[in-house]
Amino acid sequence: DLNHIAMENQELRQRVAYLEDQLTVSADMAAAAAEEVRRKQDHIDAAEHHFQRAEGMYAEAFSRHQQELDHHRQEAERVHKQALASLERVHESTVRSYEKRI
Repeated sequence: DLNHIAMENQELRQRVAYLEDQLTVSADMAAAAAEEVRRKQDHIDAAEHHFQRAEGMYAEAFSRHQQELDHHRQEAERVHKQALASLERVHESTVRSYEKRI
């Protein structure tokens, strides 16, 4: 009977050792998975940072181009008004010249 208890004890020890090994493997896998999650989060954080920088740069460039467009539009309006005024003066001068001839 003592021999039977010793065999059961040995089987239980082997089972406990196997379960401890499995637990160690599971813990190692969990640690590896946690490290992978951390690495991926680092990549996400870096991508988010780059996106925010790009978004800021885009906003600055858009604002700068908008200001340039506004400046060019104002300049075009000014030149257009000058051209209209010049045409009006030429027209008036031409009309006066024809009126003097008649």
